[in-house]
Amino acid sequence: MKKTVFNTHYNKYKFTAMLFKLCNALTTFQLMMNSILQNLLNKFCLIYLNNILIFFNSISDHQKHLQIILSILKKHKLYVKSSKCTVETEILEFCKHIVKQNTLWSVSIKISVIKNWSASKTAHYVQQFLELTSYYWQFVQEFAQIAALLLNLLKKNNIELCTKKN
Repeated sequence: MKKTVFNTHYNKYKFTAMLFKLCNALTTFQLMMNSILQNLLNKFCLIYLNNILIFFNSISDHQKHLQIILSILKKHKLYVKSSKCTVETEILEFCKHIVKQNTLWSVSIKISVIKNWSASKTAHYVQQFLELTSYYWQFVQEFAQIAALLLNLLKKNNIELCTKKN
């Protein structure tokens, strides 16, 4: 962290921990973690910003994977805070999703926003709704058919015709 060095009249100081409020700190940290754990990514770990997910089929696998990752981090003088770790869990909330045994669920608060979205009267609101919901395509059965109906509304001012009929 050479860029975090600063001078005073008395001495030169540098941070020993990355300050995440610094410009591009999260991006820099993500790149560093990706390069350090490059050979393990998508084999049994996933990194997102300051989170390392270690997936496993058995507890013994998990312990081996954990040991490998911790030794690599230690080699690079990086340390984990045990109070922020969750180990050997089958259910985990991560990036507003619930991860459990090869399945991924969205957190219900996000879905409730979509369910309670008011009826759209302009093409702009239909576009906004489609942008919001398109992320959740994997959670909605037959999403493509539903989205196609909404996209059809955007063609040739169909939305104005639909609102006049109602």
